[in-house]
Amino acid sequence: RQPTLSALNIGCFSSDTGAAAALRDGAERPSVIRAIVSSGGRPDLAGSWLWRLRAPTLFLAGTRDSTIVLSFTGSIMRVLAPDVPHWLELLEGASREFTENPLRETVTGKARDWFCKHLVAGGQPR
Repeated sequence: RQPTLSALNIGCFSSDTGAAAALRDGAERPSVIRAIVSSGGRPDLAGSWLWRLRAPTLFLAGTRDSTIVLSFTGSIMRVLAPDVPHWLELLEGASREFTENPLRETVTGKARDWFCKHLVAGGQPR
């Protein structure tokens, strides 16, 4: 609602169960939410909203995540529209929370790069 901010693109960074909220918001408001990064989250909880998602989405998962979390993320990748940019990045040796110090920096850098590519560089809504 702020005139000086209204033209800015919005990106959501989410983790854990907040991933589902970010994905659902992105599906409900494609002209507002322009990019999403889900870090160790539960995107499966977004359920039937996922097929409507138009925001470029990066999923970050650790190789030490349980197979359940990885399978949820993998099944989500098959539900998303093929024309919407999305990527699953597995971080070697990471657990779900990415509490390992060097991994926090890695997650931050990957999120920054995704947002720069899809918010600053342009990704227009479909």
